[in-house]
Amino acid sequence: MSMPPKAIIGKDGWIFLTNDTNRTWDQYEGRLLLSDGDVAEWRQELAQRGAFMRKNNIHYRFIVAPNKECIAPDKVPSEMRKAPFRLVHQVEDAAKGNVHGMFLERFILGQAARLSFYDKGDTHWNAYGAWHVVNHIMKGLEIPGGIRPISEDEVHFRQAETHVGDLSIKFDQAVSTGSPRVSLRNTLARCTFDNRITNHGHVSIWEGGNPDGPSILLFGDSFAGALVRYLAHRARRLVRLHTNSIDREIVFRERPEIVLSVTIERFLRSVPTRIHEYSYRTDLRKKLQMLDEEARQRTIVDLGKRQSAANAAYAADALCSMEPA
Repeated sequence: MSMPPKAIIGKDGWIFLTNDTNRTWDQYEGRLLLSDGDVAEWRQELAQRGAFMRKNNIHYRFIVAPNKECIAPDKVPSEMRKAPFRLVHQVEDAAKGNVHGMFLERFILGQAARLSFYDKGDTHWNAYGAWHVVNHIMKGLEIPGGIRPISEDEVHFRQAETHVGDLSIKFDQAVSTGSPRVSLRNTLARCTFDNRITNHGHVSIWEGGNPDGPSILLFGDSFAGALVRYLAHRARRLVRLHTNSIDREIVFRERPEIVLSVTIERFLRSVPTRIHEYSYRTDLRKKLQMLDEEARQRTIVDLGKRQSAANAAYAADALCSMEPA
């Protein structure tokens, strides 16, 4: 029996996710909504996040990246119809009065170049789209002195003619499409730590972008990845964890001025692990325990290299996670 396709081709060569566990098309057409209980759980989690951040004088933004088909409804297969009320709107209602939510669909739809924000063969926004999104986030941060958006003079985009995205690779013969690549001119930001874990459990740290800039803690799924270099360019320190939850221990460890959490719309179907329960080290341990002996030894050597005092705790997290339970 053949497996159902994981990607479908829409108009003008645009490719979209399908048959995924989050039932993206059911969300798109409004058939999949949250129950009253799920909405209540979202409201409670966001209320707890908001209260925690306010208590600790942290500027927090709950950021939701729109599904690609919601930004390009004119490119989806003709039988698909975008519903006026969807699951994302239920979460947006739950966020009101609890956290400062940034639901980016309306912002992106309002941009004349919106179709340039995403690659035809990938679910994610690309480097060009991420630049616009980061500037929108920076403008929305109400901190003393603000954060200056990244100007056109500071970025250089070039088009990579060959790029196989996470959707185009799902075909028997992968479809190669172009994708913009970015260089930041005169950036001082450098990655000073990376535990080299893929997805959940991943931590990377960037320092030196702007010595007078803020400290930023970034939680998020794969959509957060394209934002890192831009945010690091304006921050004195940026710590990125791959998770849709908030790890309070890391917030206390870093004491940042700004906390951002970024999630893709389709993941809103599930409420993430609660702020008072989550530890990224649970994900880290699972990943590290799966390594074969050769990979374990490489990781131990890599993490054992001299770390700054500010970063040593993250190396210790990984090394301790490799110990037998």
